[in-house]
Amino acid sequence: MVEDDDQVLEVIPRFLSQAGYTVLAAANQETALYLLGRDGPTVELIVTDLVRPGMNGLEFAAAAARVHPGAKVLFMAGFPGDEPLKRDALAAGHSSIDKPFSPEALLQAVRESLGA
Repeated sequence: MVEDDDQVLEVIPRFLSQAGYTVLAAANQETALYLLGRDGPTVELIVTDLVRPGMNGLEFAAAAARVHPGAKVLFMAGFPGDEPLKRDALAAGHSSIDKPFSPEALLQAVRESLGA
């Protein structure tokens, strides 16, 4: 998970871990790309904001695919201005969930993104 909000970065990974998922958490894209490039567990899903400081979510997804091919992406979208990027993300085969969302909705979106 890549998230620049410290509270969200604390809560969502804890919730997903309690649901049985192994979660790597990063506060920015650079750290996330480093974690993806390390030898270690296979990352099956990246959860990140669609609009991010630095590079947008689609740019980050492309960079992540170069480092860790095969990982799926679930974008969190929360602003009306996200719609054009959201359409592009869905057209590229990525998933999205609109903010605000409940823990149950996030878990459902993760399951669907993973094809489970």
